This record gives sequence, structure tokens and C-alpha cells, in this order.
Amino acid sequence: MLRGGCPGAPHLMMPLTLTTTFEIHDHGVPAMRPSLLVVDDDPSTRSLLQRVLTRHGYRVTTVPDGDAALIAMAAEPPALVLTDLVMPGLSGLALIDHLRQHDPLLPIIALSAALDLPDLGNIPLLIKPFALGDLLALVEQQLPDEQ
Repeated sequence: MLRGGCPGAPHLMMPLTLTTTFEIHDHGVPAMRPSLLVVDDDPSTRSLLQRVLTRHGYRVTTVPDGDAALIAMAAEPPALVLTDLVMPGLSGLALIDHLRQHDPLLPIIALSAALDLPDLGNIPLLIKPFALGDLLALVEQQLPDEQ
């Protein structure tokens, strides 16, 4: 459990899940893949994305809302954020606005089952349910070449 210092929730307690995986290259030296942050209020979605992304060598942190995402990002800045858009507390839309103001180059992938959404500009959107192959391809596309 992590005690957060978010505005409006000074004693917020929330679980953070961090999974680190290694990929072994030719010389037997482990190479770590980029760190990803998954933000979704649905525990089954978080669990599925963590399993799939970890299996593909990414280090994954999962959190249930935008407030928890800001705390997790302070502890370990991710290379990419995957966020649901409609969540209680700090929504994915509000999180994206915050991230665009503070780190405009951070890659973000939006996830949503809602069809009536505002324009997200250059942020790619995956509509739930989505094919896991599409998710993996989009993650690879959005990450900078050298991590």
C-alpha cells in the first residue's frame, strides 16, 4: 500500500502493482523493456492488461484511477500511459489534460467502452473490447525507438 499525498485526499491508501520482467539477449545480459502505466477502474481489465503486457516483456504498474496514476508516476515515470477515459475520481480525460500540461511528449493510449467521447487530438483510442494484438501493436508504435 502506498500512502499518497494527492490534493483533496491527503490520507489516500491505494494498492499499486509493479511487475518487472527481463528479456535475455544473445550475451545473457537481461535487458529491461520500458515501463508502462495502466490506469483503469475495472480490476479485470487491469489484470488482463498487466498479464499480456508483462508477457511481452514490459514492466507494468496498474492503478485504479487518475489520482493513483499521478502518485505512481511520481514514484516511477512511465515510458507510456494506457488510460481508461471514464473512471470515478480523476477521470482519464482529466488525467490526459494534466499529462499534456506537464509532459506533452509522454505517449498516451486511451481506452474506452464509451462511444460519445470528445476529440482526443493525436492520442490514439482503443474502443473496448479490443483485440490484444491491436493493443500490442499500438504500444510498440507509440513508444520512442530507443528505450
